[in-house]
Amino acid sequence: MRFFFPIVFLCAACLNDPDCLVATTNLASFNFKKADGKTADTLWIDSIRVSGYKTQFTINDQDAARRNVTGVRLPVYPGDAQTTYTYYYKKKKDKTQQTAVLTFSYYKNIKVISKKCGAFVFYENLSLVKTTAGPVKIVQPQLNTTVTSNAEIVF
Repeated sequence: MRFFFPIVFLCAACLNDPDCLVATTNLASFNFKKADGKTADTLWIDSIRVSGYKTQFTINDQDAARRNVTGVRLPVYPGDAQTTYTYYYKKKKDKTQQTAVLTFSYYKNIKVISKKCGAFVFYENLSLVKTTAGPVKIVQPQLNTTVTSNAEIVF
């Protein structure tokens, strides 16, 4: 218990410095669009495999409201300069299992913000390498917590 107070104090001290409040993340936001590229599309997600991770991201919920989504936030793999996402999904109209594979590349930039804050990893220049889905539009190539969409995907 005696170590708890110094650790809390150190963490709180860093959060008081405006330079330490960095919005960087390793989560990319993907929104689904219909063929017109403007209207949101809804997919029934069964699971998504993300390269570099041993487990598959699954939605173990039969509640349609939770499985029918118009977008997802998924991690990029920090140990590589690109990540492949394999989507296992169903469309409303046909209900047949479909698969789409998308590979994105990015640049991992480590920046020292200040001596007090230390270093942060920034993921920048997100770009599409290949896809078996429809067109993909990169909306915001930098990953951060304030972005609502990094890419729009037509399935």
